[in-house]
Amino acid sequence: MPYTEPALRAMHKAIAELNDLLPAPERLSTAGDTVLGGRLDSLGVVNLLLALERIVEENEGVTVSLMDLLEVDPTTSALATVERLTALVRDRMQAARS
Repeated sequence: MPYTEPALRAMHKAIAELNDLLPAPERLSTAGDTVLGGRLDSLGVVNLLLALERIVEENEGVTVSLMDLLEVDPTTSALATVERLTALVRDRMQAARS
């Protein structure tokens, strides 16, 4: 899958940016199994998604929209873990290039 690495890089950068805003005990790991759903408050989710959209566009020249994820249950959706959100970003990058 050609966008796996760029999506993963974008995710790591977005998490690093979000972690700069969080107190040390609340910071996220970039490990794929890191739980996001239910761990971030709504502002944290918005900040993460906006950072991802911006980083993907800046680094890959692809526009992806992730704000629709705000309307789903974060514990069962693509927001559930870092791995699932990264896979969704990868898929949307591929779709945007098609």
